Amino acid sequence: MSFIHEIDASAVEVSHDGGGYDSGDPDGETIDGVVKFFSVDKGFGFVTPDGGGKDVYVGSRALESSGLSVLDPGQRVRMLCRMGKKGPMAGKVELI
Repeated sequence: MSFIHEIDASAVEVSHDGGGYDSGDPDGETIDGVVKFFSVDKGFGFVTPDGGGKDVYVGSRALESSGLSVLDPGQRVRMLCRMGKKGPMAGKVELI
C-alpha cells in the first residue's frame, strides 16, 4: 500500500463552475436531433444527433433554463452544445 506524502499544487487549476455548461459560451454548436431517453427522476437524458456521433447529454437544468420540464422519446430538438468533461452536452434546448 502506498500513501501520498506530498502534492505539488503549483500547476493545479481550480474550476468553480462545477464543469457544467456555460450558457454564455460563444463557441457552442447548434445541433438537431431526436430524444433517445429522458428521466425526470434521474434529472437527465440523451439526444441522438441527426449528423451522427456521440449522444448529447441533456440535464434538467438545461431544460429548466430553456423553459421546458421534460422531453419525450422521439421528440425532435435543437440544442446549443459544447464538449463537457464526459462528452457533448446541451446548454439550451428547444423543440422543433
